[in-house]
Amino acid sequence: MGIFPEKLNNRDALELLIEILKEKDAQRRQLKSRRGKRVKNPRDAKEIFSTIKKMGDEFLGLRGQDIEPPSIVLKEHLGLLPKKAVKLHVLYWAIGSGILLLNSPILEPGAASWVVKGSVVFLFAAPTLISRRVKLNLEHECGYVNVLGKGTIYIHQLPVPQFHSYIAHEYAHHLFFFLARYNTPRWQKEGWARLFQWELMKRLFDETGDVAYLVHVLEQVVGELKFACQLLAAILLAKIPWKIRGIPTMYNRNPLWRILTGWPSFNVIRLIDHSVGTAAYFWAERKMGIEEMLKTRLFLEFR
Repeated sequence: MGIFPEKLNNRDALELLIEILKEKDAQRRQLKSRRGKRVKNPRDAKEIFSTIKKMGDEFLGLRGQDIEPPSIVLKEHLGLLPKKAVKLHVLYWAIGSGILLLNSPILEPGAASWVVKGSVVFLFAAPTLISRRVKLNLEHECGYVNVLGKGTIYIHQLPVPQFHSYIAHEYAHHLFFFLARYNTPRWQKEGWARLFQWELMKRLFDETGDVAYLVHVLEQVVGELKFACQLLAAILLAKIPWKIRGIPTMYNRNPLWRILTGWPSFNVIRLIDHSVGTAAYFWAERKMGIEEMLKTRLFLEFR
């Protein structure tokens, strides 16, 4: 197999993926993001996980199966960030003010003076830019590890809807580890986890009417599907409609654009795995239906 499984390595699959991408992007555009309060203590984190676990296990029919739940480690970096940001502001403003005081008496109006003033302005703004970038990266950073059959989910103090979404994705990785019982490509793990996450967030939205549950998963799905369409089109030497190319996503490699738009940084190698997996499983879900895809759990026959 190349980058894509054989069943997706054709123009018909590309056209279907483009249609799915357009639908998901239309859904995303109708949503208004609401952050809500953050999950700040382990008790609340475990309660949310229990909700996700119950929903996922019931849907997959896992009642009675002996799968030990993972440990939940709630990282506190986001809670500590405001104090660290204040310290950074004080330090940079002190340095900038010192530069102005030392250089103002000796600098005459001209290019040199503007260079110094411009540097000081940057120093004043730098703490805000740094803090924002760190915050954005932390909010998109969570993970699952399994050591000798013991699973652990590491997650930050995210806003409640985002916490539900990300914990669902990581719990899917935990289930996949036990249900697969053999090595599978990373893209299959990521694709199954993303489809699982999408289904659970739709169910929470249906139950509560709160669109915030859909915001983060749709941002991820739209970004990954667009990247997959671009990658597959390049392989097939096909053209993508300009409206598809113009869909904004968080996966833009321009650092200035990321600062202005608020998108986090990303790893291209990991993005390929996520994108191929999302494309494969959402394509298969369209062909077979969500229940068939998730209840048969792995759907490994992509060749």
